[in-house]
Amino acid sequence: MRSLCVHCHFSLPPRQDPFTGEVAREASAAPFRNLYEQTTAECYRPNVVLGNFDLISFDVAPALLDWLERRDAATYSRILAADRGNAMATTFHHVILPLLSRRDKVTEVAWGLKAFEVHFGRRAEGLWLTDMAVDHETLDVLAESGIVFTLLSSEQIRGDLSIGAGPYRVRAGNGRELALFARDHALSDKIAFELSRLGGAGIFAARYLAPRADEGLLLLANDGETYGHCHTSEEMFLRYLVRQEASHAGYQVVPLTGFLRDHPPRLEVQIASPSSWACVHGVERWQRECECAWPAAWKAPLRQALVRLAAAADAIYEREARAADLDPWAVRNGYADVLLNRLTGPMYLAGHEKRALTLQTKERVLWLLVAQAHRLAMFNSYPFFGTEFGAPEMRNILAHAVRAVSFITQATGEDLSGDVRPDLAQAQDPSGEISAADIYAEIVQAQQT
Repeated sequence: MRSLCVHCHFSLPPRQDPFTGEVAREASAAPFRNLYEQTTAECYRPNVVLGNFDLISFDVAPALLDWLERRDAATYSRILAADRGNAMATTFHHVILPLLSRRDKVTEVAWGLKAFEVHFGRRAEGLWLTDMAVDHETLDVLAESGIVFTLLSSEQIRGDLSIGAGPYRVRAGNGRELALFARDHALSDKIAFELSRLGGAGIFAARYLAPRADEGLLLLANDGETYGHCHTSEEMFLRYLVRQEASHAGYQVVPLTGFLRDHPPRLEVQIASPSSWACVHGVERWQRECECAWPAAWKAPLRQALVRLAAAADAIYEREARAADLDPWAVRNGYADVLLNRLTGPMYLAGHEKRALTLQTKERVLWLLVAQAHRLAMFNSYPFFGTEFGAPEMRNILAHAVRAVSFITQATGEDLSGDVRPDLAQAQDPSGEISAADIYAEIVQAQQT
């Protein structure tokens, strides 16, 4: 019998206020208070009630899991209970890994794996890449981190794809290997963009699944919000597809981990590097104007401003950590234990001390670690995927920039705002009437009143 796996990536644009951690009310989400409540009501809760999580492969962004744990414990618990090896990890922030330094890749993966372990109670075997964005270095980092497999879209893979979704073998650095599953690009996109016009799971399965001649694995992968939020009430499509219509079309619904265990990779492939499922030019749309999206000349100067701020923040953090005889990047890589409330800051730092540190030194390093968390959050991909200047997603990453600068000032007395504001001023809305520096200043002013 042929096999089918449906993978759902569940994530939402960041709405947590970097100053309070709370999600504010949004008029656009009415009658719900905000996007998180709206999508929970339209998608997450219906899908757990229907038992869809039990039969799909899925990953859930750590920020979304944290919000569900606090605001909808029943939905959160049912998502965790659905994991029978079919849940995957993802990076801690919704970041495009090929655009990050190797050091930042390592931290994002390490924090994402720790978040998965804290929530699901086990080590993840697979990791979902944001927008399936990948390059060779990303694969190296995944392999070094102990990841067994990841997913890419078929157009990102070079080589013989004659066995459908695979798994395939790809070489990483230092002799390591990873298993790759190949998403069916055409069918996955048909669901993403045409779901409400497909006529239901039965017609879809009869028209697009049953006629397929191959005997391998078919992988459909989309944003999980497709089923109920992007396409109203289409959680029922997912239910009927995985519970009966796939079987009627001659498919067995399988999890990726179990399928990989029973079908080790036989064919070796290569990847297009860098590449993603959302940009035919690789990863261009997340760093500058790109033909994949409407004009957005502000992207390049905004990203450059954040890169320069990150470099300055890193230099200060590394200087202070090394002065305290700490390995700055090993300490940062493990800091998820504090972010996920597994350890207090002082308890965590004590495990890395090579010599007794003064209270003042400990406080300085811990403030700088908080700054690092905000500095990493500045590179959330959502504002760069879209084209709307000043959107909530842009304001969110600029608020993280404000927080990073303020914690650095609190720790060392050094104020980086004088450097970052001129850089942000280069990122302007299409009319030229407002810049990212103006939004930055608004956020600072709001915190002072």
